[in-house]
Amino acid sequence: TRHSVLISTKNNQVYYLRVAAPDTIVFSFDLECFMPHDNASCLDAATTECSASFVADLQTPVGYTVGHPCIGLARTQHWYFLQNAGQALVELVPDALTDSFKILLIRGNCDAYECIAQYSSNDDKIIFHLDELYDYYIAIYGNVFDEGTARFSLQCGDLAVNDQCDGSVVLNCPQSV
Repeated sequence: TRHSVLISTKNNQVYYLRVAAPDTIVFSFDLECFMPHDNASCLDAATTECSASFVADLQTPVGYTVGHPCIGLARTQHWYFLQNAGQALVELVPDALTDSFKILLIRGNCDAYECIAQYSSNDDKIIFHLDELYDYYIAIYGNVFDEGTARFSLQCGDLAVNDQCDGSVVLNCPQSV
């Protein structure tokens, strides 16, 4: 049983709702109208910064036709530009109560990009390694007919000194690390 149906509409268009059942039924419904969110594409991506928290409505409307660049499916998307402020690692932490959603890590710009990885709300921690030579975006989406909200926060940090070859730690036997 669906609790709501979201319909993608066009201005100055008339729509009819038909409800059918095999027997006589009594039903009621509420009609709500709202504007779509502002960061629905790469060109409209919201800029993020470390220690930021976000809430994104994920319901995709019936009749929505904008395909996601990495998966090719029509889904409502929330795009975020990850500002690379010299931080090598970005950790995206989904809220424990968050509904099901998917996260795409995208490298490049809005004209030429590469889909690097896909994550889901089932991942406890999602860590991105950012190369300072590229711009990065994340796009968050849910499933059609899912009523959900993605809640997450971003944390940033530097690589450990020994994450690079020139900062390696010398080990001698016997030794425990």
